[in-house]
Amino acid sequence: MRHISVNFIRPSADRAATFATLTESTWLVENAEHLHSVHPRSKDKLHVLLVGQTDAIPAGVLESIGSTCVVHDATKDYDALAAEFPNVMAYFGGPYSVFGFGFLRWLLIDRIFPGEPVLCYDGDVVHNVALDDLAAAFKGITRTATSTCFASIADREWFRAWRRNLQLVESNFASFLDKYLSTLTYGVEQVLSSPEEYFAKFLIEAGELPHQELDASFPYWVVPQPQILPRLFNYVRIDGMERIPTPMTYARVDRIDQINGRPVAFWHMQKPFMSQLSALAILSRDPRSASFGTIPPLIFYGRRASVTGYLMNDPYHHLGGTPTVPWSLYKLANWLVEQQQTLRKSNARPTDNPFHPAFLYDFYFRKNDMSLPFSRARWPIADAWAE
Repeated sequence: MRHISVNFIRPSADRAATFATLTESTWLVENAEHLHSVHPRSKDKLHVLLVGQTDAIPAGVLESIGSTCVVHDATKDYDALAAEFPNVMAYFGGPYSVFGFGFLRWLLIDRIFPGEPVLCYDGDVVHNVALDDLAAAFKGITRTATSTCFASIADREWFRAWRRNLQLVESNFASFLDKYLSTLTYGVEQVLSSPEEYFAKFLIEAGELPHQELDASFPYWVVPQPQILPRLFNYVRIDGMERIPTPMTYARVDRIDQINGRPVAFWHMQKPFMSQLSALAILSRDPRSASFGTIPPLIFYGRRASVTGYLMNDPYHHLGGTPTVPWSLYKLANWLVEQQQTLRKSNARPTDNPFHPAFLYDFYFRKNDMSLPFSRARWPIADAWAE
């Protein structure tokens, strides 16, 4: 079974800025270190497929990633796939936009690794469990994490269905939408907030994409969005366990994070969750910070988090979605947004920037664990944690 992460580097004349964007938006460097230091005995390797301006990545960084992972420059194949879907690329910002890339990466995986079972991860994933252990657990299983941040694909019909339906979008997007829009509260605006995720949701719920549920004996928690714990589903409802039993307990045992004694398969370090971790790391320096109480994600992709973004990106927000920012934290949230923008413009060292993966990895994986956010005192969902 292959382990795959596809990542794009948007072409730009400013190579340094291009590389900085990659390191801000992915955890490739940090995850490579994690695989090396925490899972040195794992025989499986993560295949990192890079597309776009790959020469913007410094040679030393590529060597560092390549010491643990297998790095591929798949730009030529990727660009050929983009040429097959000119309308889809026009709709969603081109092959080197987040949304355009989201659709094409699955076709690229199918092309590069034909006929093989694969485990596919977003670039902002940190592997809490060793790759070979994940391969053993997911053997023969085809499913997403109810989000496309992860997919285990043993049945290649998954890829055929993805291509077949993407061709429908290419030929007549309006007709494709007409089949599914009635299932969403906010219609086309909701789809456009995260097109790839809703595309996958539509196909899973229609039975187009194979999707197997995990039974209660599965050895790991699959958490698509940590900030909504104890909830375990995102864009698609689960037939099995939808929530981790509460009150939850957290522990890091032999460098493996566990909830209720069961390891989390991987951490999806999505921007809202990162903002939560950043705020808590900053507040931990101030002994007066306890007065702030619980801390939800305060930044949503560069701006203060609001209910509008959550409603668009979470069709089941009413069933336990990300808590919104209370009025008492507006000032803090606005200040954090300003700090994030200032640090980005100032080209601060990544390890000194509390919003950067390099800083957060050092704080939460080298020096500390996740007990700071995963506590009754700080978690914004009431009674989720035992302590």
